[in-house]
Amino acid sequence: TRIDPMIESTPVIREAIVKKRTLEGGNTTRLKLFPGGSLNVGNAGSITDLISSPKRIAIGDEIDEWPDDLSGRGDPWTLLLKRLRTYPNAKAVAVSKPSIKGRSKIESGYLSGDQRKFFVPCPHCQEYQVLVWSQMKWEKNKQTKERDVWYECPRCKGKIKNYHKELMLKKGEWRPTNPRRTSKRVRSYQISSLYAPVGWTTWE
Repeated sequence: TRIDPMIESTPVIREAIVKKRTLEGGNTTRLKLFPGGSLNVGNAGSITDLISSPKRIAIGDEIDEWPDDLSGRGDPWTLLLKRLRTYPNAKAVAVSKPSIKGRSKIESGYLSGDQRKFFVPCPHCQEYQVLVWSQMKWEKNKQTKERDVWYECPRCKGKIKNYHKELMLKKGEWRPTNPRRTSKRVRSYQISSLYAPVGWTTWE
């Protein structure tokens, strides 16, 4: 429901993927062939999917929802990482909303890395900062009954409105915030829905 529409709506990807209903095969719900590689879609609850053929790149989606142990074989993410051992230039990407603090798999991964956060400039004073909930402000207009919502810059106290984000995001940059990371091989990223682009969920 997500991969096929993405392929169909992106011409450069659509042209690379083997067409459906051809004698070549290689374009099914769980397998997409393209020159130089393939995309395999697996299930975190399936031992077969997690320990089959070697892969150079592995992406785990919503890993906080994965089981802690799979049929006594261990945690699925560790099983998936074992598939990368064949390749010296392997890469693993874990993505998830965090669940329970202290038990979250993605939190553990984030803390072991360089903890990159997205810094954006204030449209008034240009101070780069990480957007945090404590700087969100709002008040209700007594006449119109509408709520005025803004983000207050901690430096200049300027009012940043939701529409300002378009330019702020364009000028934003990821910066590591953890010089004492436990692994120099792990880049970790965190971003909140406060950064949702204009047209998505608004601050209002």
